[in-house]
Amino acid sequence: MKVFNILYLSNNEILIFNFIINFELIMMTIITFITIINRLFLASGWNELFIYPIRTGNLVLSKCILCYFDNIIISILVLIPLFSYGFLNNESLHYYIHIILYQIIISIIPIIYSTLILLTILWIETLILKSKVNHTNNKWLIIVDIIIALLTYMLLKSSLNSHINIINLLFNIFFYGNDIPVVFSINKEIMINFMIIITIIISSLIGLYFIGENEYLAIMKSGVLNSNDSKKVEQYTSQYKFKKRSIIVSNIIRDVKLIIRTPALKMSCFSVNIVFAVWFLIFIISARNKLMIIQNNFTGIKSIIICVYTFATTLSNVTLVTSFSREGRYLNQLKSFPIDGKQILLSKVFVGVLSCIASLVAVDVLIIFISANFYEFILLQIVEIIQILAIIVIHIQIDLNSMNLKWIDIKELGSGHAIQIMTPFFIVTSLLIAYGVFIKMVLNIEITEWPSIIFSILVNGIYSLYSLRKMIINVK
Repeated sequence: MKVFNILYLSNNEILIFNFIINFELIMMTIITFITIINRLFLASGWNELFIYPIRTGNLVLSKCILCYFDNIIISILVLIPLFSYGFLNNESLHYYIHIILYQIIISIIPIIYSTLILLTILWIETLILKSKVNHTNNKWLIIVDIIIALLTYMLLKSSLNSHINIINLLFNIFFYGNDIPVVFSINKEIMINFMIIITIIISSLIGLYFIGENEYLAIMKSGVLNSNDSKKVEQYTSQYKFKKRSIIVSNIIRDVKLIIRTPALKMSCFSVNIVFAVWFLIFIISARNKLMIIQNNFTGIKSIIICVYTFATTLSNVTLVTSFSREGRYLNQLKSFPIDGKQILLSKVFVGVLSCIASLVAVDVLIIFISANFYEFILLQIVEIIQILAIIVIHIQIDLNSMNLKWIDIKELGSGHAIQIMTPFFIVTSLLIAYGVFIKMVLNIEITEWPSIIFSILVNGIYSLYSLRKMIINVK
């Protein structure tokens, strides 16, 4: 409420609306990207499905519909802050109808583009790596891509010609329009944009059903997504030179190789996290001018913003919450070696740090934009580092406390970790918000940066030390 009032007085309340719809699209895109890969291209037992008289197009569309249900859940949750915004801004009934229509349509957009992009890329990769695979309909998939690209250009043309900032792009296309600058009114231009979007959806679904099914079948049969692990057994090792490494370094290399060589793990542990961080990075760079509002008007809560933002950039990182679960039944064999459990634990922490490099870069950029001086920059960097280490330790402890070692297919580890990842996020965020409310509302004291930084470090430090203590006890 306070943030809304501050922005409302400066006629910048639309920033809240922009933030909500942009954050929603980013979340939907990342989740859809992961889900499409897991359900379509890394699905277990897909070859058994082709035994039955099921058209491949029906299979592809059914997977897309399941992804749509996931996005609808996100849309319903996002309706709460959007409706709250409408209430605070005294919007009319047209606003709420407009929002519901937008949510129905935007939920399917990431699915359409993610499926077509992945299908095209993997089809090209299949043709390059598997030269024996040929199909006469490959040109039609490219034609579908070109049609969708042209329709997308028509959708964006007006905004591009007006040099609309990327952070305002969604708002300009679906809510504002250029001909009649009346906010939240469905004018002619917005109606045209909605019609183009519907045309994109229908064209994509027809293309996926009649054309994409053949490419999907060829991709899955080619085995291009299979692990590259060789089954050849070396009997003569005299030509190899072996270098002695420390146990910690050896375990780090072994763990990283396991992730890189397994497509499902590589996608879930590294690729998605990098894409997620890049999305945040693009958002921050695009909104760099707006961030001056934080630099000048939100003194005292910058460290809290850094903590929340750092957590947000790691929400897609499943490397940490699968640290020991990845070992599976091999963990029992690992215990039989003369290796100290603390060394294995330390190697897992280092692997976690490697998986968070993209998040560190994204947070560093935010710190650069909101820091008022070099001294504040150093303090916020300290908060960021402690926050990242706390996230790593807490998530590893959560996995160690509830390991899933009975998985049959390692692809199962790429999903089902939302509660594990979100739990520390809600705990720490709630404590930080409670701190701000207590200082401002109860004690009626102006919040300053130095106490906020100390409190942020204490919260993350105590939580991570508690988790570290439990980890050390469990690995003994």
